[in-house]
Amino acid sequence: MAIPINTILHALRYKHWIKNVFIFVPLFFGQQLLTSFLNYKLWLAFICFCLLTSMVYLFNDLVDVNDDKLHPENRKRAYASGLIAPHEVLNLMGILAIPVLILGAISQILWPVFLYFILNIAYSLKLKSIPILDIIILSLGFIFRLWAGASAINIHLSIWLILITLLLALFLALGKRRSEKIMSKTKTIKIKSAVSFYKVKQIDIAMYVLAGLNCLAYFAYTIAPEVTTRFQSDKIYITVFFVLLGYVRYFFIIRSRPRKTTPVSLLFEDRYLYLIIIGWVLTFYWLIYV
Repeated sequence: MAIPINTILHALRYKHWIKNVFIFVPLFFGQQLLTSFLNYKLWLAFICFCLLTSMVYLFNDLVDVNDDKLHPENRKRAYASGLIAPHEVLNLMGILAIPVLILGAISQILWPVFLYFILNIAYSLKLKSIPILDIIILSLGFIFRLWAGASAINIHLSIWLILITLLLALFLALGKRRSEKIMSKTKTIKIKSAVSFYKVKQIDIAMYVLAGLNCLAYFAYTIAPEVTTRFQSDKIYITVFFVLLGYVRYFFIIRSRPRKTTPVSLLFEDRYLYLIIIGWVLTFYWLIYV
């Protein structure tokens, strides 16, 4: 019996594909948006990572199915809710593996693809139960996306870009853990052993520190001589306003809606945060492309 397409998309968690937009970040900051945006290797890399991340989600759902069935949100996942059988999950993973390998080879990103897959399989099986290491692995996923995007179009990956992305990813990973911790206090659910290690107050302090470090790093980036010279603009620091505003908005949300603070849900549900990101992109574009 064929699986309905909406069930397949649900199982693949297609909304999370938006994270793979980070593949285009090196292109944007490398000032090649107008010349290489339609580069087929870049788009193949994007599609490859969409399928790759879905493979990882499918495997994670197999591993976590018992816990997901007891979770108020995760029980809605395709496998935990019974919409798809175990053998169908494995079949989907096998089917996805073929285009992932082909697309990865064509776009020349097999190394980031392979390492991302291995690291996340290890995360699903064991590493997610180790505090601190769990959020580091989640954050490294975004670095692999940067690496893939840079490799696809053969562009230099700036250390500034890696640092700023890593700090942002760590911040968001902690935000996710904060949400899970608060939910565990308000609902009778089994939480991951790593989540039980974290304390909300400690998470808040760490998030404030990471937000401050990231804002400082981003400001230093905007005024760095090599950056202003490459972009031929000394006004890049203007975009710091949107970064600060984004963090303020995020902190406001996690205080007012503590159980709904996953990065993906925020992007789809909070229009103000969405507008802040759009404002930052347009302002940066105007400064370095116009």
